[in-house]
Amino acid sequence: MVPGFRTAVPNLHDPLLTLYDVPAYHRFYYHRAHLWYFSAKALTAVMAKAGFMGEVVFSQDYNLVNHLHWAFRDRPQATADEGLGPARLPLRDGVAGELRRDLDALLADTDRRYKRILARHRAGENLAFIGRKA
Repeated sequence: MVPGFRTAVPNLHDPLLTLYDVPAYHRFYYHRAHLWYFSAKALTAVMAKAGFMGEVVFSQDYNLVNHLHWAFRDRPQATADEGLGPARLPLRDGVAGELRRDLDALLADTDRRYKRILARHRAGENLAFIGRKA
């Protein structure tokens, strides 16, 4: 049996490039950390050329609050941890525990749904090729 193979790359059609009107993100997105950006079609072709067959799946690491921050403020959050961690509203320190928990749960559920919608529509920020040697 041939072991499976998985690789993930940035999606050329990142949702902050294609879904939202965020001019600053265009300058932010293309940087030295990523030498190549792929569409699903290009990743499939590269993997086929390398002798692999499989499928491309889409995923989203950054949360809904991160996307809303970009959309409304046209700039990144203060730290990447804010966007990669749990989606949270900027609540005041004095907000009661139960209300805070209920709002956190609402936003966590909304964030999961948002990420599933992006993946279903092939719009997540990451492409992953899952396959095996042909």
